[in-house]
Amino acid sequence: MVAEAEMVEPDDTRAAAGSHQLWFTPPVVNQDRRRALTRERLVAEALSVIAADGVDALSMRALATRLEVVPAALYRHVRNKEQLYDLVLDGVLAEVDNHLDHTLAWTEQIKILAHRLRTVLDNHPGIAALLKTRDPLGPHSLALAEAFLAPLHAGGLPPRETGLAFSLLYDYTVGFALSGP
Repeated sequence: MVAEAEMVEPDDTRAAAGSHQLWFTPPVVNQDRRRALTRERLVAEALSVIAADGVDALSMRALATRLEVVPAALYRHVRNKEQLYDLVLDGVLAEVDNHLDHTLAWTEQIKILAHRLRTVLDNHPGIAALLKTRDPLGPHSLALAEAFLAPLHAGGLPPRETGLAFSLLYDYTVGFALSGP
């Protein structure tokens, strides 16, 4: 009886309806298909949340909802919220142009860097508040620190005072941005 069932001709109504075998059916192009989740997209959306609602509004669950994914999908790109914070901060600090004209006086170089940092922080609401709670150690934050330290050292400050002066200038700039509108 099984052999008889296998020999039955295909149903004409199914063939008339345009039913094809799966491998002959072209993929459906869906214009509403979600963009692939990437670390860059995750960081950009986290930055948007912070800018719109503040650091306290950023949670992995809320971020996943905004990205239209399940929260577990985020953890393929970041270990935890702390790493996400670090990536956001480093991404923002990457925007600070730390290239300087070394023919300028060291004091002028420091002033230029501080203004550039302040401008970037003003362009990203909420980031100054996050910087006050964290010590970023990403590649761009370290490059910015070195950009500040080089002119301070070239200005003749001893190593210990160079580090202290950097901390003072950096904290002052971040604090000034934090107290701004």
